[in-house]
Amino acid sequence: MPQFAVIHDILLACIALPRLATLVQFHPLVDLNIVAIDEARAKQILEERPDLELDMNALRSMVHLTLYQSYEIQIHDRHAVWAAKFSP
Repeated sequence: MPQFAVIHDILLACIALPRLATLVQFHPLVDLNIVAIDEARAKQILEERPDLELDMNALRSMVHLTLYQSYEIQIHDRHAVWAAKFSP
């Protein structure tokens, strides 16, 4: 039985994660970058996403967080993935 399924557009992929691969962390250090959202960036966000239910003050109280960490996926069994396209 698959432990993970992804449906993207018209493609279904089922993956038995423990059979497929192992995720190996290269280094425990994390490159973390925190950037405040200033007034110009808040205006840009509101222009790009008018559907947001946030105002300028709410956006300016937030931050943009970027996190980088190194991992490797070690594939064990390529047959642990099944995918099917449902329509052309």
